[in-house]
Amino acid sequence: RHIYQKPFNNLNLSFVNKVKKDCPRISFLKIEINSDISDYKGDLKSYFDLLKTSKNNFFTDISNFISYETGQPTHAYDFSKLNDVIILDEISKDIEFNTLLDTKINLTGKNTVFLSKNEVINLAGIMGGKDTRCSKETKSVLIECAYFIPEIIVGKALKYDINSEAAHKFERGTDPLCHEDVLRRFVQIVEDHASINKVEYFSEVN
Repeated sequence: RHIYQKPFNNLNLSFVNKVKKDCPRISFLKIEINSDISDYKGDLKSYFDLLKTSKNNFFTDISNFISYETGQPTHAYDFSKLNDVIILDEISKDIEFNTLLDTKINLTGKNTVFLSKNEVINLAGIMGGKDTRCSKETKSVLIECAYFIPEIIVGKALKYDINSEAAHKFERGTDPLCHEDVLRRFVQIVEDHASINKVEYFSEVN
């Protein structure tokens, strides 16, 4: 399969990982595109045609395809909705979380989450949040590609009654060394359908 070959510029991202033992590897990719997106073609079109999968929006659709093709989940945030430091941490307090599916769940006990301005924006490895989700208008996106140890993911989707393909994969273990190739594949699919203004990359290995 084709992957993006050009060098990545460095992404100056305000990110703090407070649970490095639970997430020893994580990468982020920021992509900015112009407004026009072509009809789906090639592998992306075949994915939807063959599986009859529902479409959401451009970046989420690619994220779902990449997970299917590579076995590595990614998560797409609308970058314009991120305006503070992103923190990956384990919390122990009870808190309400609005998922990207417009459902509200009450997080209880210990949960590994991504936070921004003290608000949960992603239940790590399970599902993202409503406030930072992509839409059809999203032109600047932040793609998260992480390795979580299976122990922190196991049972979470069941506990919160969330149907999560990402959790299914993380519970069984993903390849911690695949991130750059996966993200380069992501960029290639974007470039096949849109004009890219900027690509920037951030990676942390602990």
